[in-house]
Amino acid sequence: MQSMPWSRCADMAVTLAQGICESASGQSELSRKGNNHFGIKATSGWVQNGGKYLVYTDDRPNEKFCQYASVGDSYEHHSQFL
Repeated sequence: MQSMPWSRCADMAVTLAQGICESASGQSELSRKGNNHFGIKATSGWVQNGGKYLVYTDDRPNEKFCQYASVGDSYEHHSQFL
């Protein structure tokens, strides 16, 4: 069995740490209500494609944030930005 490259392990560790920090260890409102551990905002494309979203006040009132079926989906979506 091959070991995972160091750079991939480091990426995973940073992603996990970021998710923990941004979601207050899964206790933030966005993470509890929408499994959104990274504060990813819902784009118009997300909404137009039927993506679920939560309305939450962050930088501005009533912003739309992606809502996920699972925490894993949140991490998967976040990995697309890297």
